Amino acid sequence: MLSANHTLFIQIANFLILLFVLNLILYKPIRRIIAERRQRMGSLEQAVADLREHSQKSEAAIQQSIVQARKEGFAQKEELKGDAHKEEVGILQEASSAVAQRMTEAKTELDARMEAVRKELEAQVAAFSKDLAEKVLGRAF
Repeated sequence: MLSANHTLFIQIANFLILLFVLNLILYKPIRRIIAERRQRMGSLEQAVADLREHSQKSEAAIQQSIVQARKEGFAQKEELKGDAHKEEVGILQEASSAVAQRMTEAKTELDARMEAVRKELEAQVAAFSKDLAEKVLGRAF
């Protein structure tokens, strides 16, 4: 049976001293290391969260700049199309005015040739009619 004597108090004191020494040598350093590790992990998680947020902002900015660049490219394309259309209209107007001028020159030249041919034919008709009249009538005029 158990009896309460002075060894019980020595065992209790021994247990308390052991607890104090283990706490001092073993438990406090382990708790300190665990606390430091938690703190380090927390700061690393915060850094990761900050970097993710920064990368998301950067990605959003890149997407926005891509959209803006596409808008600007489309605007430049439309501007170039408009300039090309204006140039095309100018070239077509120049070509049509040149064609109209050539047509006018050709018509004038054709009218001049027709008049020259008409005069020549009238002269030939007069000579033929004189020859024909001489042959039909049998005498010279």
